[in-house]
Amino acid sequence: MSWSYNGSMALILDTSRQLRSIDELTELVRAIASAPPSESETDWLEWKSQADLSEQRWHVQIAKYIAGFANRDPIVAKRSAGGCSYLVVGAEPGHVVGVKPIDSANLHSGISRYVRNTVRWNPQYIEHEGKQVLIFTVEPPEPGDPIVAMLRDFQSNERGTSSCRKGDVFVRRHGKTELAEQEDYDMLALRFAASAELASEMSVELLEAAAVPVACGSDVIANWCQTKRRSLLEPLEGAVEDVIPSRTGPLFIFNAEDRTADEYKSQVDSYLREMTPLLHLVARADAIRERAPRMQLVVVNQTEHNYAGVRVEVSIDGDVWGYQTAEEAQPEVPSPPRKWGVGPGFHLPIYSATPRIPKQDFWGPHIDNSGSINIEFPDFDLRPGGRVNLDPIYLVCDAGLAGKPLTAKWRATSSSASGIAGGEFPVKVLSEIFSLPAN
Repeated sequence: MSWSYNGSMALILDTSRQLRSIDELTELVRAIASAPPSESETDWLEWKSQADLSEQRWHVQIAKYIAGFANRDPIVAKRSAGGCSYLVVGAEPGHVVGVKPIDSANLHSGISRYVRNTVRWNPQYIEHEGKQVLIFTVEPPEPGDPIVAMLRDFQSNERGTSSCRKGDVFVRRHGKTELAEQEDYDMLALRFAASAELASEMSVELLEAAAVPVACGSDVIANWCQTKRRSLLEPLEGAVEDVIPSRTGPLFIFNAEDRTADEYKSQVDSYLREMTPLLHLVARADAIRERAPRMQLVVVNQTEHNYAGVRVEVSIDGDVWGYQTAEEAQPEVPSPPRKWGVGPGFHLPIYSATPRIPKQDFWGPHIDNSGSINIEFPDFDLRPGGRVNLDPIYLVCDAGLAGKPLTAKWRATSSSASGIAGGEFPVKVLSEIFSLPAN
């Protein structure tokens, strides 16, 4: 959850998503009315305490605000309220004044005379404290959007009312709607140019992609448990049950066994029951450590455009799993019982528990191993002619796929361009199957 912030204090308002419903817009009015008089407007939020919606000068003023909201940078805009922006008429910090509603058709036609109809905006009356407040929602700007300019002149003789000329371009700057400057035109030109097709201009190159098949079916697990049990119980052969060596006399033994044979066998069985559901993960981790097959990709920009917020996703159908490290695959396993014949003070574990590593690096790829594998790499910027190596992913798969080629699908998007790039690449599956060691 995120909260609006404008440099003085935060509005009590969740801005992690677009405000669409009546309840959400009512909450916006309530947040403004509850704010102190020192609260400032933002690049996505403007309020006016009073307005006569029947007057042309207010239609022009509202059109300027709508144009300013529409001329924002798409990347910056998406940081608050999902890219939407709002003009609230009839409320201000500390007060709800309200407005006198007018016919929606007259309101729309009056404003549309000054702002092009390709700009998406919607007025909505909200009742708060028994008064009508009008909220204009302006849809998020998108890459490829043209510059929004005023469609006609307007000159007002009233003091404090700004005029406009046909062709004026307004932008939001520090919570105000102002005439655009050179850097604003540069941003708007880049925004419009970002509508170029992406699929034919950005590509993913394959450096290597291999997966190791891992055998960890019920028969393999049963064999591992049987072999492990035999190994742990081997010291009992020839031992006299329930006999604890003497602790008195000159040959005092400090590491005497303090369990009965049945107690030790019970510990062994308990250990194997805990290990059984973890063995498929142990096998994957061991396979990565010993064979280290991986997938390594490079994203290439063959254009002269800058691509911001590039996101690459890769999916492979079938019983395939991916990990950034062997430790990520390794589960936390229980320690085996103390070896028979060794006292508590001299216990040397023959298989130590491996500490559990968090499944995902916070800044690394997001890997979904439920069902078919889906990998979402962190966003990055791609300069003209640039190449970015993606984080390597280690791949393991079911033993039944040994020697059979797999197909991976990729797609790439950018927050500064429209379109989706996509394609496929082969993943080699090794023919030699890795299996759990027989101890």
